[in-house]
Amino acid sequence: MAQNGHLGLDYNPGEGFLHRRRWNSDGLGLLLDLIDPFKFADREKLLEAISNSRINWRDFYSSTDRYAMRFYYPKPEAIGTLEAVGEEADSTVVEYAGKKLPLMKAYQSMVSDLIESLKTNKLHSFAPFEY
Repeated sequence: MAQNGHLGLDYNPGEGFLHRRRWNSDGLGLLLDLIDPFKFADREKLLEAISNSRINWRDFYSSTDRYAMRFYYPKPEAIGTLEAVGEEADSTVVEYAGKKLPLMKAYQSMVSDLIESLKTNKLHSFAPFEY
């Protein structure tokens, strides 16, 4: 989230197009919209780590919240592996605006392009990221 501030996007940029107040986005709807396509890389790398036995179900424990909803949390010894998987996803080379970039650079570029197109009122120049 801090990175978004450096890119010129406020911490609480408001409602998005997909994530809106009625879905309890808490004013982070636009950020949630922007990161949606990037989550696919994380999921792919996680599935790859599972298929390569780098991580498995024993690396998590389950707990319920006050509404009896079950959540799965990583055990402390699995956090390093999950962080490595996330870094692998961030460096996955993708194509954005005709260039091959690491995923995080593509995200930074997309956010910068969005902010610039909104400032200049040239929305047709904005190219959304597609994974």
